[in-house]
Amino acid sequence: QGAPQLLLVANTDWRIQVMVDHREELEKHYLVAAPPKRVVDRVSDKREFARIAATVPGMLTPSTLYQDFSGADEPDWTPEPVPPEVGFPLVAKPATSSDYETLVFPGR
Repeated sequence: QGAPQLLLVANTDWRIQVMVDHREELEKHYLVAAPPKRVVDRVSDKREFARIAATVPGMLTPSTLYQDFSGADEPDWTPEPVPPEVGFPLVAKPATSSDYETLVFPGR
């Protein structure tokens, strides 16, 4: 009976992403409590998660609108119009919060 193995856990998308991206090195020292990287990559993306959820009978998900901001730094960029059926209150979130975690911009 050897020394107890240390358990590595995380509770944010960004930290879980770091764990699965570096699983091979981390598993030399810890028991990594995270699904395989391919699973994390799929369910951490809110758009992909909504696609998966839509295939599960009876699983309800909120209405979702995806806005692509990849060209927002271009002078002529404008966001897609928000459909009239999208009302308030609403929640705005990045599709992949682990990517958002590393962004640097004024006001953040």
